[in-house]
Amino acid sequence: MYKWLCYDEDTVFYIQAATREEAQAFAELHDGHVVCAMQPLDENSIDHADKRSQ
Repeated sequence: MYKWLCYDEDTVFYIQAATREEAQAFAELHDGHVVCAMQPLDENSIDHADKRSQ
């Protein structure tokens, strides 16, 4: 799993997904776009996908 940096018109958010295609599909549901993968996530990580305003 990777954490993907995404954005829409006025928000930057992270998505947790295995592939860029999965991340892009989710981002598009929110009218967003994927910028890049941030880091691979450890299977034991409690890090969750979250949406944050700038």
